[in-house]
Order: sequence, then C-alpha cells, then structure tokens
Amino acid sequence: ITANPSALVWQGDGSLNNWDAGLTANWTNAAGPSLFITGDNVTLDDTSTNRTVNLVGALVPGSVTINGTGNYTFSGTGKLTAGTGLTMNDSGVLTILTTNTYSGVTMINNGIVVAGNSNALGSAVGGTVITNSATLDVNNQNLGAEPIIVSGAGVGGNGAIISSTGGSSGQQNALSSVTLTGNTTLGA
Repeated sequence: ITANPSALVWQGDGSLNNWDAGLTANWTNAAGPSLFITGDNVTLDDTSTNRTVNLVGALVPGSVTINGTGNYTFSGTGKLTAGTGLTMNDSGVLTILTTNTYSGVTMINNGIVVAGNSNALGSAVGGTVITNSATLDVNNQNLGAEPIIVSGAGVGGNGAIISSTGGSSGQQNALSSVTLTGNTTLGA
C-alpha cells in the first residue's frame, strides 16, 4: 500500500509538540488533524503558536517549508534525513538544534537560519543557498564541507553570513566552501 503525500501544516499540541512519523496528530491538512507520514510535504507558518518543534526519530518529509513571520526552533533527538531539502521563507528566525543528515538543498530566501550544531544544515551533498534578504548565522559552529552559495547584505544589511556567538576569538573555520554570486556582506 502506498499513499500519496499530503500537504501538511504544523499545529503542535502545546505540550510535547512532537514531530514524529505516524504517532501524533500535530499537523493539519484540508480534512483536519493529521499524522505525519513519510513523504508528506510540510509547512510551518504563522497558524501555530507552538513554535518549538520536538523532532522524534528519523523523519523523511518530501519537503520542509517555513513561511510567515514567527520564530521556530527544531529541537529533540530526531533528525531530518534522506533526500529532502529545507526552504526558509519566513522573515523570523529558524534555529536548528537537531543533527540532520538530509541531502537536499537548504534554501534561505528570507529571515535568519541559526545553526545549532555542525550538522544542522544536513549533509554537504545538497549545500546551502542564501539569497539577498536572508542570513545564515553559523553560531560559532564549524559547518565543515557544507558548500555555501551566497549573495546580498542579509537581514537588515547586517550580513548574509554572521556568527552571533564567539566574538572575534570565536570560530575562525566555520565554512570551507563559499561561492559569492553577487555583492555580499559578511557580518560579525
């Protein structure tokens, strides 16, 4: 039996806020509350006030999109894995504390994505793209071989790539492969 992927929107339960596979109906679709099933395309937006999402187990979404204006945090012992990618369109902040292995592209179109560990952006296979009005906060992490393609001045003109922790004595080797596709501002 195979199911067609659903388009799901995050709601959470206001308590554990678990994102798991097939156990907790913390998502909605056109029919109402829904479980996440492998391959579903998920969106996290302003319709939920439960913005700390506890990832449980190895999760394989078809796509992950963050839209809206609010701040989200991915936490827990789970991870995003397989060929999925992550798209940040939100004007807020997405903090990724989970250790992920997904191989799709991390597309930062708006807002700030904060790397909470060296594997927050998945494997180096897909790479990360930062567009003109977006910022990657490496957060004093060594992101290793993650290829970064970047242009623009970032959020508020403060830098398309910044490190909000560590100061001048912080991480000096955060990135090893950066491609500039236009005028780019790097911040502190």
